[in-house]
Amino acid sequence: MGRTNGTIINQSIAAVGILFNLASLILYFAGLVKVRFLFEGDRIYEYGMMLDRDYPRLVGLMQDPNFFVFYNTIFFAYYLSNTKSTINKLGLALCIITNLLTFSRGGLLVMIILLAVYIVLNNPIKNIKLIVGIALSLVTTFIVLVNMNFNLYELLSSRVEASSEDGGSGRLVLWGRAWDYFTSNMYTGIGAFNFSDYNTFDYGDSLTVHNTFLDILAESGLLGIFFYMMFIAIVFAQLIRQKVHRTNSYLFLTFLGFVLQMGFLSVIINDIFFLYLAILSNHLNNHVILQKSKVHPESMSPLRGGVYDERFITDR
Repeated sequence: MGRTNGTIINQSIAAVGILFNLASLILYFAGLVKVRFLFEGDRIYEYGMMLDRDYPRLVGLMQDPNFFVFYNTIFFAYYLSNTKSTINKLGLALCIITNLLTFSRGGLLVMIILLAVYIVLNNPIKNIKLIVGIALSLVTTFIVLVNMNFNLYELLSSRVEASSEDGGSGRLVLWGRAWDYFTSNMYTGIGAFNFSDYNTFDYGDSLTVHNTFLDILAESGLLGIFFYMMFIAIVFAQLIRQKVHRTNSYLFLTFLGFVLQMGFLSVIINDIFFLYLAILSNHLNNHVILQKSKVHPESMSPLRGGVYDERFITDR
């Protein structure tokens, strides 16, 4: 990965994102047809759809709607940061639609935050066209779904209103339990991956904390959270130091999205996060090589007339 051409990585993300979202959307509607658009039930899975307390939530190729948004973050951030091509505009539209259909309150909030951060980092005036395009795609989606007797607006409104009643699907209760376990074992915690077992023994359910930071705090104590927060801080410092928010903004947005969603999910070990770190490492490595090439002009490719050629630097 450290010697991979950045262009190849970007092309792969663009293509895989389309396939991931399109396949998930097809499976979701297959699930809706299977239940005949009757949304009654809890924890009922049909193809790419899960009925969760009467909400038809998209899970697509995943097993959980919240994790779907987490995995989709890198695709959403990439398409948002690269909207010049038609394929990326299609990808962005698919990401928005699939994320909305997960009815993940935390995921939707993070998506809005990433959009706002992107607009702030880039000239807001230049992004009017992007905002209008997103608004039109949302309106079109709502109209199509309403004609299918699928009132997305009503479902989303009901989902948001329920936040004050269900405590974030019981997350507040779980966070309280995690804090209690932490206070009883402040320095080293109750042991890695032990929260679920403790929770089952004490309260009769095997749910996770649904908060990565509280999860680490409960299971590894102050010692574990110190090193984990140090790791997060180092990665963030590298992003700022290398000005990734300007050179490859999707990597900055993806990291921000991941960290924010860690407040709603337990993702201490996650393959998409490790993949992101590999992609980021490749970008930073290529950036360092570029900086060295400016110091040593002879390292530049003669085929480009003295201009930096990433293929020459990374593949030699």
